[in-house]
Amino acid sequence: VYQDARKQMEEKMSQILAEMTQGKYDRIGLDEQMNLVLEKDGQKLQPWQLSQGVMEQMYIALRMGAGGIFTREESMPIILDEVFAAFDEKRLESALKWLSRQKGQIFLFTCQRREMEILERNHISYGKILLSR
Repeated sequence: VYQDARKQMEEKMSQILAEMTQGKYDRIGLDEQMNLVLEKDGQKLQPWQLSQGVMEQMYIALRMGAGGIFTREESMPIILDEVFAAFDEKRLESALKWLSRQKGQIFLFTCQRREMEILERNHISYGKILLSR
């Protein structure tokens, strides 16, 4: 059962990361100690070996993957507070597009204006992502 759950989790995280990185990174997993590991070109990389932006994308994939598995039958609201601070514009736009395709309501708290600008530029409804500054 544990291996099945782990495999499901890794598949879900990998799918999320691949979507957020437009396929640049498409395999994320958990090592024997349950630490996040990115697999790229046959290498296993720890989050601290990558840029801050990629590391943050990995952690979002982990949280969203776990949330998706635990709330499989019923969508739950997603609450995010300043999770995109280390994201450049490209990463942020990709993450917001991914979020807009998710079921349920999303509450995004930020002190930045750029999230709102990207949502408007991409015609993403505020009914889908509720933004608070």
